[in-house]
Parts: sequence; structure tokens; C-alpha cells
Amino acid sequence: MERKRPWRKWSEQEEADLRRVWTADGPMKQYVDLFNGRAVEAVLQHGLQIGLGVRPNKNAQVGDPNALAILRVLAHGPMESLELSAKTGISRRTVMKHLKALHAAGQVYIERWERFGASGYPARVYAVGKRKDAPRPAARTPGQKFRDRMTRLRDNEPAEYARVVARRRANKARRTNAAKRDIAAQALFGTAAA
Repeated sequence: MERKRPWRKWSEQEEADLRRVWTADGPMKQYVDLFNGRAVEAVLQHGLQIGLGVRPNKNAQVGDPNALAILRVLAHGPMESLELSAKTGISRRTVMKHLKALHAAGQVYIERWERFGASGYPARVYAVGKRKDAPRPAARTPGQKFRDRMTRLRDNEPAEYARVVARRRANKARRTNAAKRDIAAQALFGTAAA
């Protein structure tokens, strides 16, 4: 069984070394050989006892690797969360969590809002920097969305537009329960109301 080492008084040289490395970069473990076999915990405790204060954690400045990856990719240009997720290999949920934190810290801002699909709410497009966020677009009413869709169909897809109009006309006739004339009666007597 190993015996406990006896207490040793700190020499002036050891205390001078401790003061020198207290604010140095890196963990204290890499400097422990300067203190003649003392444990890291003992070195840190003695630094507090002689009034050096809490040792600054230089490693804490490094930051989260996910946040750093997001910032590194955003340095190439503004992107939204889905694209960031694909380029960093980080899940979209984690990307959103880090973007929220980076935005609160002022490291990223919302450059613009962009709609990537035909429908749906516009997505935030983030960029690196500390600027004012782009204003959030006003919400569109269902009527505006429908008019935009029908305009797009009429201009780009006439066959689909005709199908939608015919379906809406048939649904309206079904809802109003209008009397329907037989096809043969229409052929013989015309389309006059019954």
C-alpha cells in the first residue's frame, strides 16, 4: 500500500513559476513538472491560497465545435439552416439551436427572409456579422396565397389550372345541391333550369 507523501513547503522558485504559468495558455497539467511531483489539484489550490484568483480558463475561449463549424461555413456566404445542416453534417435541430445562441450573442444576423418553396413561410437566411436583422415579412392571408397560386398555375401550367377550376366548379355545384338534368334531357331540350 502506498503511503501518503509528507507535506513540503513551497519554495520561492516554485511560487515564482506558479505566478508565471497561472495565466499561461493551456491546462495546468502541462506545467506540473515545474512543481517537483505535486499534483495538479495541489498546484491549483496553492495558487488560490496565495491570492492569484481564479485561473482564467483559456480553453473556454475555444467555443463549441458545432458553433465553430457553423461560423466557418457561414463565412463563405449567407445560408439558411437546412443548407447549413447539409454542409456541416450537423442535424438541423442542432444547427437551429446554435444559430439561436449565435444570434443572441451578436455573431450572426438575419440577412434576409427567403421562401424556398411555392408555399410556406419564408426561412431566415443567416450571415456572419453584427448588423441589423432584416425585417420579418408580413404574413399572407389564405386569400392572398390562393390568388398567388392560381396566377402561377394560369401562367405556367394551363392544364393544371383548368383541372383546379373544374374541380372547384364541381364542388360548388355539389355544395349548393342544384338540381341536375339528365344528359339525354339536356341533349333534347337544352340546358334550361328545371
